[in-house]
Amino acid sequence: MSTITAFNPASTKESAVAALEKGFSIFPLAPKSKIPRAGSSGHKDASSSKAPIDMWWGEIPDANIGVACGASKLIVLDFDSGAAPAELNLPKTYTVKSAKGFHYYYWGTLPTTKMYDQAGQLLGDVKSEGGYVLGAGSIHPDGPVYTVVDDSPVAEAPLDIIAKLTAKSSAPKAPTAVGEPIPLGMHDITLTAIAGKLRQDGLEYDEILAVLIRTCEQQCVGYGSDYVQMCEKIVQSVCKYPKGYAGPTVLIGGKLPGQAVVQPKQTREEVEVVPDSVLNNPKPVSKSLAQYPLWAWNGTLYEEFAELCCKDNHIPHEFAIESIKTVIGAVCGHRIQPHGFNDQQPSRFYTILVGPGGGGKSSATKWAINLFIGTGLLCESSQSGAFVNIGCAKAAFASDSGMQKNGFAKHSRILQVYDEVTSVIEKFSITGSGGSFLNSNNELYEYTPTVTSMLTKESKDSSPVREVHNSILGCTTPLRWQNAFKKTNTDNSGFFQRLNIIANQNKKRVAELLTPDFNDIRERFIRKIQALEFQKAVMYKNEEAVALFESWYKSKATEWEGLGLTEDITGRIQVLVQRNACHLAWLMSGADVVPDAEKAKEPIKVFCDEDIMRRAIAIAEYEVKIRQLHKPIEADNPYALVENAIERFFVENEGQPVSRRKLYRLLNASRHGSQIFDKCVSNLIQEGLMKIGDREGPKKRGRISQVLIWIGEEGD
Repeated sequence: MSTITAFNPASTKESAVAALEKGFSIFPLAPKSKIPRAGSSGHKDASSSKAPIDMWWGEIPDANIGVACGASKLIVLDFDSGAAPAELNLPKTYTVKSAKGFHYYYWGTLPTTKMYDQAGQLLGDVKSEGGYVLGAGSIHPDGPVYTVVDDSPVAEAPLDIIAKLTAKSSAPKAPTAVGEPIPLGMHDITLTAIAGKLRQDGLEYDEILAVLIRTCEQQCVGYGSDYVQMCEKIVQSVCKYPKGYAGPTVLIGGKLPGQAVVQPKQTREEVEVVPDSVLNNPKPVSKSLAQYPLWAWNGTLYEEFAELCCKDNHIPHEFAIESIKTVIGAVCGHRIQPHGFNDQQPSRFYTILVGPGGGGKSSATKWAINLFIGTGLLCESSQSGAFVNIGCAKAAFASDSGMQKNGFAKHSRILQVYDEVTSVIEKFSITGSGGSFLNSNNELYEYTPTVTSMLTKESKDSSPVREVHNSILGCTTPLRWQNAFKKTNTDNSGFFQRLNIIANQNKKRVAELLTPDFNDIRERFIRKIQALEFQKAVMYKNEEAVALFESWYKSKATEWEGLGLTEDITGRIQVLVQRNACHLAWLMSGADVVPDAEKAKEPIKVFCDEDIMRRAIAIAEYEVKIRQLHKPIEADNPYALVENAIERFFVENEGQPVSRRKLYRLLNASRHGSQIFDKCVSNLIQEGLMKIGDREGPKKRGRISQVLIWIGEEGD
């Protein structure tokens, strides 16, 4: 083939920028791979601007380049073996040599499909809507580099030539025997033929889709995890054509059209009627089945702060209490420790607030932070604080290297703040950098390394030897939280058991939040904290407190084992007891201590009695319940995600019946489609965990009148 001088950059980052300059929308793939990087949405993430490219390739410098054909308005003719046949007379255009063949780029859009020669032999693919190709500069898994062999401008697509290449008459005959295996490369053709026949027989979208999914599951060899979406696209395509006449003998899996193909039929005697009074008056579940022990903070500054924040604002008190506790922990928690732990049990927290949008999470965190802005105790990471041994810097990071260079190289104490904390959790899934980011956060929960152990050689040379401390304060919604961990590598990493999760499903709102006056309480907090610049507060437990703590933990450990609770649920609960007891003992220690540099070696003794220990234990028991309820869903397919979400909904709402349509809407199940939702409902019914009821009153069309009733397992 004729060529002109081709531009083949030395790095994939340069190649990515070159692709942008040509007008392509691109996204990162894993290095030396055709698979999108972990945690991404593949071609759906594609961008034509440079900012995300700098971020993506900054995180993974050797990432391969995915060119999203649909987003780029491209049609790429992907010939599998060698160049395009000369007799095709393809117009001259931008061309890339792949590992075995060639990619011819043209402007235009078409459905992604296959190409065949006149003998019906497969030539390759037409990649366009929904498809992508490896861009120039990418490295094939087997080693070859994708190179530009013709750097001509991208030409308009030769639609007449493409039509001949994709003509159905050219395609090999699809398997027709019932139950005959459908090999790789024949899935689209065979399923389209089946769907077309069913459409001619007069079937509707849902009826065809049910057959197609079942056929794919039972006959397609090596179908991928996106097979449901593939079936949906095929059915959407064939349903653009008028349906034929559905005679009485057309069956769907042995059933006439209109009969349920997924949901098992119940006799009328088995169907329970649920009154509208039950459906329209849900049980009040404002605490996610776990009542936060607000009484534990009675008589403390944290309680007063919460009262100021929440009065007339409908913000849950626990959001304000845990926000200020986490900020105080970042500012001076390393100076409040239990006796005998040799500085290895700092009283700081990794706190996650979980609640519906607009429920007061962000306001509580913002006010807790703003309380200390301008006092020298809390500053932005680009600024400097006024104190040496207390105070912290507020920051947010996307990688371990960023946390080191932009955080601990400048500050000894960091408070990571995230308005949507799942955005940083998803960073743990990034190949190459995610694991180290996760490990650093895990280590920093209890361990206080010197800054030199965390930095690169260049940074060590200019950084003093000092301890570093990390705190996290983030917010999220229940739905985002449920799905936050499904693509990360946090399983059994210990990260979840380090979290201090606070949840409230409060849905009350005010038209406008009333900003509290913090002047008085700010001064009182500062007076309490300033003495810790010179002296540490050491908590001493009396004999009654020690006995209570030990007996409680021993009995609970046996109880948790009997319930089969995992380490993710119960791990480090005793650590939370110690840290909360330290805060309580310090807050309730009486008169403020006057800062005195001459007493630097003398600890400020604070005491934990049986009352304080009982309060700290109550907070820990709440945390066990919350972890059980809000442990993120771990699943790698939409069916598991929807089934888990359905079960969690009933747990959160004490098993109250709900209409089928309302549950579909509340779970945002449209992300996965009604077919998957219906199949999950059917599975839970067949497992005996749920049954179907009817609404009271006249029956409505279809499933509108259906009510889902949770039965659960024995002991639920």
